[in-house]
Amino acid sequence: EASRERTPGTASPLGQGTTGNLFSLAGVLNYELDLWGRLAREREASEALLEQSEFARDAVRLNVIADVVATYFDLRNAERQLRITEETVASREETYRIEQIRFDAGETGELALRQAQSELETTRAQLPGQKQRVRMLEGALAILAGMSPAELMGELDFGDTQLAAIVLPEGVPAVLPSSLLQRRPDIRSAEAGLIVANASIGVAEASRLPSLNLGAFLGTAAGDSSDLFTTAAQTLGLSATVMGPLFDFGRSRSRVDTAEALAAQAEVQYRATVNQAFNEVRNALVTFETSGERIEATRAQVEALARTLELAEVRYREGFVGFIELLDAQRALLSAELALSEAMRDRLTATATLFKALGGGWEAGA
Repeated sequence: EASRERTPGTASPLGQGTTGNLFSLAGVLNYELDLWGRLAREREASEALLEQSEFARDAVRLNVIADVVATYFDLRNAERQLRITEETVASREETYRIEQIRFDAGETGELALRQAQSELETTRAQLPGQKQRVRMLEGALAILAGMSPAELMGELDFGDTQLAAIVLPEGVPAVLPSSLLQRRPDIRSAEAGLIVANASIGVAEASRLPSLNLGAFLGTAAGDSSDLFTTAAQTLGLSATVMGPLFDFGRSRSRVDTAEALAAQAEVQYRATVNQAFNEVRNALVTFETSGERIEATRAQVEALARTLELAEVRYREGFVGFIELLDAQRALLSAELALSEAMRDRLTATATLFKALGGGWEAGA
């Protein structure tokens, strides 16, 4: 630093004003002794706050992944149901064609013909809604993937994957250790928030106590720049400062009370997050188990109804049953096939939900 100063005569011992130059170069060091742990607690709170934000980011990422998987399964289910309905429409078109031939030949009345036509149009009317659902799910999946529907369909290789061809992961246990929940990012985020709140109490408590600061000054000062680095120009200073509140009218105590209240709130939030995690895992396990049972029961129902329809068609052609019995068999089979598709979707979704509920799988080392 270089400066030029004028000293008035009133401030001079000789009563005469002087003007001179001053050149100085100095380094200052200040250090606060962490007597009460305030700085350590601030550092602890800062580190935990960073971890909390990282875990919150991981929680959002896990939710997005789960949404992508669930939407993909919904899309596959919608596509499968659309194919089932299209196949049913083709079958009922054939039924209507046969009934038209029989009606023209005088073998059956107009009632059976109109019933076949009505059933055909009723089934055909389901196609627009199912196609719309497929397109909407494609759009939803594209949004989650950050792409347009055209880009998603063009760049992602869906291949010929059928809903029934998707293989479930093996080794899903019926009982899971609670330690797996420690991987959930929402629990770890809530835990980090609790650490932040508790550390803030220590900071508030330590702020009520005096602080000790040590200072050191080392430099040179001279009236001429050529003398700035001489031994005679060297200057040195040491200092110790004690600072602390004397009368703050309860502000320090209020900060402590606020920190304690926030810590209590963070503890409640942590407990609620853990309880919610246990409940989500329990529900996911139940859904996973029951969805498997539902698939087995519905598949058996489809097989039985398919055989029933075969027999009904034979007996109808032989004239032993009426057209209504045949229609009932067709309706029941279509309903069961759609229900089986939904059950398969629910099984896959339950697996993804369990994966999410456990924070990334059920393997202990995952």
